[in-house]
Amino acid sequence: PSFSPWTDPEIKIFLQEWQVVEREIGHPGQKIKQKSSLVCQRLYHRGLFKDIQSCLDLMWTLKDLHSTLSRERSRTVPLFSPYRDYLERIFDPKCQRGHVPGKSLQHRHLGFCKW
Repeated sequence: PSFSPWTDPEIKIFLQEWQVVEREIGHPGQKIKQKSSLVCQRLYHRGLFKDIQSCLDLMWTLKDLHSTLSRERSRTVPLFSPYRDYLERIFDPKCQRGHVPGKSLQHRHLGFCKW
């Protein structure tokens, strides 16, 4: 596993995979530990090797970012984040109806990431 900081492209891949997991599992904003483990597994299949704790920490950080962005949405000049669209698709059930890139969880072997 990699203990290096997350790069912008890695975070975007993480968010894409989180969208797939979110669509499969549902319950936006809940079951974070389960979802981070599944995202970690999906990253592994894409050749991105991060440990589960790093995935969990990033998921919590991004969840907090979404909360901040949502609170600040009504400002005259809303806060900017390059991840806003991804986070809205993850946390807003109305945004989860469209196509999400990546294979369904049903088609992946999920047994290699351990807590």
